[in-house]
Amino acid sequence: MINARTCVRRNRRVSRRETASARCRVSERPTARRGGMSAVAIPTVINDFSGEWAFLSNYYPVVVEFEGVFYPSVEHAYQAAKSTDPEIRDRIRSTLDPDRAKELGRAHLDRPDWDDAKVPVMRQVVAAKFSGPYFSEKLLESGEARLVEGNAWGDTFWGECEGVGENVMGQILMDLRDELREGRAGFGDSPCSGADSVSDQCGCKGLSRVVDTKLRMQTGEMLAIGYVDPTGEEHVALVAGGVSGKEEVLVRVHSECFTGDVLDSLRCDCGEQLRMSMAEINRAGAGVVIYLRGHEGRGIGLMAKLRAYRIQDAQRLDTVDANLALGLPVDARDYSVAAAILDDLGVRSIRLLTNNPAKTTGLSDLGVKIAGRVPLLVQPGATNRQYLVSKRDRMGHELPDFWETPDVMA
Repeated sequence: MINARTCVRRNRRVSRRETASARCRVSERPTARRGGMSAVAIPTVINDFSGEWAFLSNYYPVVVEFEGVFYPSVEHAYQAAKSTDPEIRDRIRSTLDPDRAKELGRAHLDRPDWDDAKVPVMRQVVAAKFSGPYFSEKLLESGEARLVEGNAWGDTFWGECEGVGENVMGQILMDLRDELREGRAGFGDSPCSGADSVSDQCGCKGLSRVVDTKLRMQTGEMLAIGYVDPTGEEHVALVAGGVSGKEEVLVRVHSECFTGDVLDSLRCDCGEQLRMSMAEINRAGAGVVIYLRGHEGRGIGLMAKLRAYRIQDAQRLDTVDANLALGLPVDARDYSVAAAILDDLGVRSIRLLTNNPAKTTGLSDLGVKIAGRVPLLVQPGATNRQYLVSKRDRMGHELPDFWETPDVMA
């Protein structure tokens, strides 16, 4: 029997981030070494999903996808699944407070099959949370510890109170951990999970999905997903609508350009292409903009690009000859991170927003299925006309052939 004095279902709202720390002692097994990491203590039981283990909580702020919609946490997605009303689901998705999401889910439960569906749904959304390399690695770091959703609010189905309960939540986590360790399927579109995955081909095993948040911009609202590659470079995927498992998703793979994207430089068309892509994807209702850092100046870096600008002006060289005069490559970009991100997002095939056939080829060689190319034509001006002509005539970009080359070089 459960001790009613200590394990009562409280009338006040209790956040699952609160823990019964006085009752939930974490016992530790002897110090162990994980891979090449320094020695750490691995608990034998983890029944306090806070601190180092806060990521195990369903309240942890990591965006998960459920039925083509992104939610701010597992709790949000689970609560939304209780309702068949799209408006209620959107209200749950829009609140940032998981406690409020729970209130809405309980108030609008309209699924007659919920008793049978709730555990499969929970497993689905928890699996989505741990589908990426960052959180899957975090889950594996729990070692052989028994995972228990310890609580003081009387939940003996999903967790345990005073050591009593079915601990269904903990068992889901441990089952998924076992599947990860054994390399079995069932993790959706997890990178590096299949022999033919884009992630394996491009060597992205060190790419980590770190953070997710909504961004409201002039072109519309998108989900910003942050990644860190093995070199420490940071990248962002801006996602509109549901793209996981979809074919012919509209995608822009955009190379970082500080001068064009941030300063609105007239020497290139980068900033305009970025804004055009975001607007087009929001109009379409679904798509992805992948913003690749480390691609400044087609991969030569910002300082080198500025030097190339200077030599263009001084010697009247175009963008290709200026790079070569400095002993630099014309184009040093690599698209493996973009391919890995698309794989992580579960995109099956894309329509690529680009004028550059080399970009199409580069992604295709990495295993990305290209269903088509969508041109991004920027009206040339006096300052960037020669740059665009050089991209067309010397770099193979598919741009109109009726532009005249003015006397002014840029």
